[in-house]
Amino acid sequence: MAEQTTKGRNPARILVWVLGLASLALVVSGCSTPIGVTHVDIQTAYRIQTESALSAAEPSESSKMVLRR
Repeated sequence: MAEQTTKGRNPARILVWVLGLASLALVVSGCSTPIGVTHVDIQTAYRIQTESALSAAEPSESSKMVLRR
């Protein structure tokens, strides 16, 4: 009779579902990448790729990547 009053809901089963959904949410959010992409026009992309310390006031992006390593 006690099982009929809870309409077949077992607290342990509910806990397993909640923990399963929470772990799924953590896994899915952990798979996202923190790196983004910004679209630029062709002229800006060419300028970024061809700039150097001689043509700009700062080092190029490839030089910055090497220095960050």
